[in-house]
Amino acid sequence: MAQLTFREQLEAHGSEADVRDRIARGLYHSGNLGVAKDWLRSREEARRNAADGRRETREEQTLAALLDSTAAALDSAESAAISAAAARQQARWAIWAAVIATTAAAVAAATYFQSLK
Repeated sequence: MAQLTFREQLEAHGSEADVRDRIARGLYHSGNLGVAKDWLRSREEARRNAADGRRETREEQTLAALLDSTAAALDSAESAAISAAAARQQARWAIWAAVIATTAAAVAAATYFQSLK
């Protein structure tokens, strides 16, 4: 059975706190000290990369939500514009109806007063 390299031993053990403690107490000789520090740096870099990946994922999700919200807002604005145009058209018809009704009432009143003479 092959013996594990010092880095493989660190990977197998996996305790960064323990490795930091051993470095602080001077328990590693110069060759292993460099490997231990490099191993700690690689673990920190892996954590940073994972955090960066999570942040990028959150940013992408936020952007997607913003794009969806923007599309929904544009759809709502378009619907509102269509409704406003329809309301203006209906208002025109209502004005015409009021004009016609007023004219009809005036004609009816004139006819009534003419019949009284």
